[in-house]
Amino acid sequence: MTFKKLLMKKYSRRVVNLISCILLISMVTLITPNISKAFTTIMITICINVLVAVSLNISAGSMGEVVLGQAGFMAIGAYSSGLFCKYVPMNNMFLEYLICIVVAAVIAGLVGFVVGIPCLRLRGDYLAIVTLGFGEAIRCLIENLDKITGGPSGLTSLPRLLNSSNRALGGYGAVLIAITTTVVCVGCIYSFMTSRYGRAILSIREDAIAAEAAGIPVTRYKVMAFTISAMFAGIGGAMFAHTIGSIYPSNFNLSKSIDYLVMVVFGGLGSYTGSILSATILSYLTIRLTNLAAWRLVIYSLALILVMIFHPKGLFGIKEFSMTNAILIVPGKIKLLFTKAQDAKNNKKETIIETEEVEETENNKMEAEDEEAKEAEALEEDNMNNGGKSDGK
Repeated sequence: MTFKKLLMKKYSRRVVNLISCILLISMVTLITPNISKAFTTIMITICINVLVAVSLNISAGSMGEVVLGQAGFMAIGAYSSGLFCKYVPMNNMFLEYLICIVVAAVIAGLVGFVVGIPCLRLRGDYLAIVTLGFGEAIRCLIENLDKITGGPSGLTSLPRLLNSSNRALGGYGAVLIAITTTVVCVGCIYSFMTSRYGRAILSIREDAIAAEAAGIPVTRYKVMAFTISAMFAGIGGAMFAHTIGSIYPSNFNLSKSIDYLVMVVFGGLGSYTGSILSATILSYLTIRLTNLAAWRLVIYSLALILVMIFHPKGLFGIKEFSMTNAILIVPGKIKLLFTKAQDAKNNKKETIIETEEVEETENNKMEAEDEEAKEAEALEEDNMNNGGKSDGK
């Protein structure tokens, strides 16, 4: 079996992608032994935004429905995790973090399931309005449950598991855990969307009536996708809570949901690679432009407008980056470029040679014509001389 055929197998693709993720984490391990607090904050913020944007892409991109309540699921995950840490303290920090994200995922997933059953019978603008109302309802509910959630004052003094101030981890460990969590979650999402369940969801996006006629239970698969999207948004909320150490209802308002929707559209609806790239770029821009006050929004908006003008479908459209495809295609592309360059060089040489031959032929022809003209002139002179002599006689 050739190397190319081996890579084309499904399990080989997953192994290659897994190795790539391990190499990514190893690179971070090597290049970030001593990092600043600012770098830690930027990296963890990017990881959180990448995870939430990719989770939203399940609903908005793969399912094809506009959802404006992602911040609500993020709030559920953040407060679930925060309340668990508050009432069930643990000595083992890693176990506490793991249980916190599981609790956040389960509770956010359950809420997504309950909300999705009635709401996903709607489509288009109606679903967008309902999910928008859900997100705001969650925020108002958190504000009014003073005895449980702390109301507008929020939850404070939470364990900062993902923060450079954590002595057990430091900036290096916090970044490593955040990247590992994000890579594992994004890998799970991608594996789900490339399975038969994911393909069924994609068929619903393309044509719900045809999918239902083919025997696919549309509502069931929509609820499944919505629940999984809510689960991973809840994990993002838990990461946010344990990075900042304090959470407030204002952290999860409508503008937060719109920010994540912008990231998905910016990268390309249906492209998880695009969501990762756009979340990284926009998160970095938002953090770096904080000091520019009013100009920050202008620059941010201008970047979005330019992308929408020149790439209306987003940075990646519906395409995905694959390491196996890169291994198979890139060497061939490079070889093709070298071949084209060599062909162009050879063609240029041939053209030069042909041009020289044509010029030489024309020069020879002109020389021959000149000689013929000289011979004709000499002959004419001889004839004239002979004619003059005859007349004299």
